[in-house]
Formats: sequence, structure tokens, C-alpha cells
Amino acid sequence: MQIARRIVQGNLLWKFRTQDLVISEARLFTSFQSTLCPPAESAYKPYTPRWGRSRVTPPPGAGNKFRPRGPRVYAPVRLKQSGPNGTMVLDSPEFRSCFTPELKSLAAIFTKHGYELRIAGGAVRDMLMGKKPHDIDFATNATPDQMKAMFAQERVRTFNEKGEKHGTVCARVGDKENFEITTLRIDVATDGRHAEVQFTEDWKVDANRRDLTVNSMFLGLDGTLYDYFNGYEDLKNGVCAFVGDPESRIQEDYLRILRYFR
Repeated sequence: MQIARRIVQGNLLWKFRTQDLVISEARLFTSFQSTLCPPAESAYKPYTPRWGRSRVTPPPGAGNKFRPRGPRVYAPVRLKQSGPNGTMVLDSPEFRSCFTPELKSLAAIFTKHGYELRIAGGAVRDMLMGKKPHDIDFATNATPDQMKAMFAQERVRTFNEKGEKHGTVCARVGDKENFEITTLRIDVATDGRHAEVQFTEDWKVDANRRDLTVNSMFLGLDGTLYDYFNGYEDLKNGVCAFVGDPESRIQEDYLRILRYFR
């Protein structure tokens, strides 16, 4: 009897997971299709959670163990307004925890030589959602040659020179922590995966080449948020939107389709 009950429970669990997978794939396809070709307003149908429409009843005594456990939902962090122009400033535990002694030394080097250093991309998005980023990418208005000369003068070791043609310099500070710093750039030619770049000092121009608005923000090391395409508003409203024309963004790099779904 116990074996039969376990078989029934296993079959039910398989049905639940299969149903979840089909619904998830359908929602992803619909979301992507509506981004490129928005349908009429009447075409949208409210999504009903699986447990609100399931025709399968969990076995007695199953409790919640058959209920799907979705990803943890992070609410966007509230920012402080600073200055007469309403500059938004982040001051959160996740942001402060990033400032290791090595990062402080790196920031001091850039300040000493008159260059600007900001946190870029997904790390900004994660910290605005109250998550500590797994890794941090940095952007700067210094060119790779200027960075290498600066690091040589400050006795900071650089490595992995393959990324320099795309503006990325890897530095190891204090022989403890590695940093990837990328020069602001413009994509002048693309083939759907790789791009030829031209360096720039314009932060907005660099943000304009990125895939999604929530990934186009920069964060100064003083916590100032630089948001050129309303990425923070999209983050608060749960909107996943491309920067500019979606078709152009995808043709520049087809992997952006996967990033969009992820």
C-alpha cells in the first residue's frame, strides 16, 4: 500500500513539474513576442497562478511539499535624494559591503590620476534590488593605455591582455583581489556576436549600446546613481525593456535574447 501511494505521489509531482515547465515556456515566449510586436490591449489575458486552476488535487497529508517554490522576490531599494537637482544616491548594506580595502585602493589610484571609476551593469541592478552581486564590473573614462601606464606607475600588476582591444584591463590590487575595468566605448561594427569598438568619454553613449535599461545604469563610488534610460523606474515596475529598438539590439548580439529571458 505504501509503495502504491508513493507511486501515485510521484506521478502527481511529475505532472505538477511538467505543467509548470509548459506554463513557464509559454509565458517566456509570449513576453518576448509582445516586446518585439506588442499586441492589441484586448489580446492580453491575466495570468492565473497554477494552484488557482489546477485540476489535480494533492494527495492527503502531502502538505506543501508539492507546491512549487519560486525564486525569491527582491524589492528595489529606496534611494535617497541629494542636492538641488534631485540626484539619487544609494546607501545600502549591499553597497557598503563591496568596499574592500583593495577596492578603496583602486578608487584612490583613479582619483589621484584624474580618471573616473563607476560600477556598471548587472552589479548596479543587483544592488538596487537589495542583492549582493557575485562579481562587479567597472567602467572608466580612461583608455587601456592610460590605465596600464597608471598601474605601472602605482606598481599594480595587470594581466590577461586579450581583452584590451575591447577596452578591458584586468588588475590585481594588493596581490589579493582582481578587478576588471572597461573603457567607455561605442560599437562601430557588429556581426551578431562580436563587435569592433571605439573608445569614448561619454557615459550616456556607452549606456546606449547596452542591452536592457536595467543593465544600462552606472553607480558612482559615492553611491550616486547615473540612470540615462529610466532603468530604475523599469526595475521598480518590473519592466524588462531593451535600450532603444529591440530588433537592433538583438541583431548586434544574438545572445541578448538569452539575457532577456534570464
